[in-house]
Amino acid sequence: MDENIAKKVLEEISKRLVMKKEELVDFLKNEQENSLDLFREITQSLSTQGFIQYVNEIGAYTVTKKGIREAVK
Repeated sequence: MDENIAKKVLEEISKRLVMKKEELVDFLKNEQENSLDLFREITQSLSTQGFIQYVNEIGAYTVTKKGIREAVK
């Protein structure tokens, strides 16, 4: 996985605070042809690191405090 793309995704979620899966996949279309695979890889990585989390109630990803701190570095 390209760390630059993951950083871009984290920065974008930090700007919006909340992003639905479809919005993330659309955002990633510019980075790679198969944006769904890239979406899965990046969201898994960012979630594991504690930078984002999935909120079932709203069906979207949200940035954590740790993620915001990482995005502004």
